[in-house]
Amino acid sequence: VATMPHIYCCDLNHVDVYVISCHKVFGPHLGALFCRKGSWDAASSLCALRSPISSLEVGTINYEACQGVVGSVEYLRDWYQSCKAPGIQERTGTIRDCYRLVREIEIPLSQQLIAGLERCPLVHILKSPRELPCNNATDWNHRLPVVTMYHERVPSSQIEKLCIRAGFLCRSGTFLSTNRFLQSYGTLPHQGFEDVGNGTMIRFSLTHYNTLEDIRSLLDFLLSIPGWI
Repeated sequence: VATMPHIYCCDLNHVDVYVISCHKVFGPHLGALFCRKGSWDAASSLCALRSPISSLEVGTINYEACQGVVGSVEYLRDWYQSCKAPGIQERTGTIRDCYRLVREIEIPLSQQLIAGLERCPLVHILKSPRELPCNNATDWNHRLPVVTMYHERVPSSQIEKLCIRAGFLCRSGTFLSTNRFLQSYGTLPHQGFEDVGNGTMIRFSLTHYNTLEDIRSLLDFLLSIPGWI
C-alpha cells in the first residue's frame, strides 16, 4: 500500500494475488484484485468461495469509481507530459516511465529532508536495524519518501500541531505500531513515553508534487521550534 504512489511494482509475472487500494495512486476509494487462476482455485477450495464476481461483488458495480481509476491514469500521463523539460530525451509516457520520473523527483526530496533532520542530534529517524545505509543510487531508489522520527525533547504531538498551524501537513502517533515493536527497533527510550498513543512519532510523507523549496522551508521551521536544538 505505501509503495504504490512511489515505486513501480506492477510486474505480476510471479505474483499469485495482488490487491491495491486505488486511492493510494491518486484515484477513488476502490479496491482492485489480481488473482492468478490457479491461486483462486486453491483459495476457493479452502474458503468455500464461489466464482470471483459472486464472491467479491455485492450489488451493482461502482461505475463512477471505475471511471475515477481511468482518471488517475490520465492524471499520471498528463503530469508526466507537463514535467518533461526541453532537452530531455522523448519518452513513451508509459506507466513505468511515469514512476521512473516520480523516483527522479522524490529521491532528492528524501535526501534533503533526512540530511537536514540528521543535523540535529536530538532527532532520531525510524529505520530497521537491518536497513542498509543509502550510499548509492540503488539504495535510495528503494527507500520510500516517508520519514518517521521523534525528538528527544519536543513531543511529536506538539510538533504536529505547530507544523499544521504553519501550513506543513504531517501526522503524529504510533501508526499501528506497539510500544514493544518500536522499542525493538531501538527508536524509543525505555522511559519517557508512558502514553504510547499520545503522538510518540512524527511522520513526514513526501510525493512527486513536493519541491526542494518545500523541504527547505520545513527544515527552517523545525529549527525555529523552541527546544529543537
